Amino acid sequence: MAAPPALSAAWFPHEQRTTATAIGITVGAILGAGSFIIGPLIVTQKPDNQTEHHNMTSAWEDSSWLSQGNSTTDFSTAKSQIMLLMYVEFAWTALIFLLILAYFPDKPPSPPTLSASKNRLAFRSGVKQLLRNGRFWLVCVSYGILFGTLSSFGGLLDVNLSPHNVTQVEAGWVGFYSQIAGGASGIVVGRFSDMLGGHFKLTILVMTVGYIGSLLWLVLMLYHSIIPFSTVSVYVSNLLMGVFALGSEPLFFELGVEATYPIAEGVTTCVLTWVNNLFGLLLLLVVMVMPGGGTSSTRTADWMGWATLGCGAAVLPLMLVFRERYGRLAVDTGKRT
Repeated sequence: MAAPPALSAAWFPHEQRTTATAIGITVGAILGAGSFIIGPLIVTQKPDNQTEHHNMTSAWEDSSWLSQGNSTTDFSTAKSQIMLLMYVEFAWTALIFLLILAYFPDKPPSPPTLSASKNRLAFRSGVKQLLRNGRFWLVCVSYGILFGTLSSFGGLLDVNLSPHNVTQVEAGWVGFYSQIAGGASGIVVGRFSDMLGGHFKLTILVMTVGYIGSLLWLVLMLYHSIIPFSTVSVYVSNLLMGVFALGSEPLFFELGVEATYPIAEGVTTCVLTWVNNLFGLLLLLVVMVMPGGGTSSTRTADWMGWATLGCGAAVLPLMLVFRERYGRLAVDTGKRT
């Protein structure tokens, strides 16, 4: 997540920069969609008579699994399948890393923009200035609470759908199509933002409202029966969540970089990524320690859905008070030296 904005700043003119960032981020999401398919193919689903025990904190534990009458062989098979999945993911990641080391050049022969030719602040000075930049932290917290909680909620999609007897294979296809739709949306939104030459804040607000509506639809359908459950609604609501959430993700990175220029893009985006992971981890930790979290899948999933929804809603006031200013873009367009 942290690399695409730095690469786009070094390699692309300002009128293509957001598009390049969007492609870099969303291609990762599109390829990551394959994990929703590969995972269930390698790690096969537990027997149907164990569906009700599929939860966040006790699934796959030895004591829980074996106490339900499963054999040690069954559990060993599950562990072996999970390890195989980890090895497959490691091999793919290592291959990409080696290809980058072998070929990818540091920068183009000539800078594509004026800002690309200017020096950035030293790492230590940049970090100190970043910590004091209130505008950046509005963007950073907004990004972290929205995407950190969404990634945790989406990562347990099969658990969240299990109260309606949706298999992990079916949940995998839901996640797959959601990621594909979100990746395509990110590229379209990125190109549109480049054509506008800014206005990231308004676009983020509109996309966030759409995301909140889509997630509310899903939560009311899955856990409260206010909206009738149907497989079509599960697919559509998740597709819309992907479109609205992943479509706005590149804009958060670009807005953060614009708010912190001349701090190096890599420093800014690494902090954004770290805060994203932090909020995702906090949500999972709360789920693990909450009363009944290990024994009541429906209750825990319901709470997790509302927590994710609340975090998405919190983005709106944070972004409304954010003062939009494009320091790097102003340099590239001659409005600032």
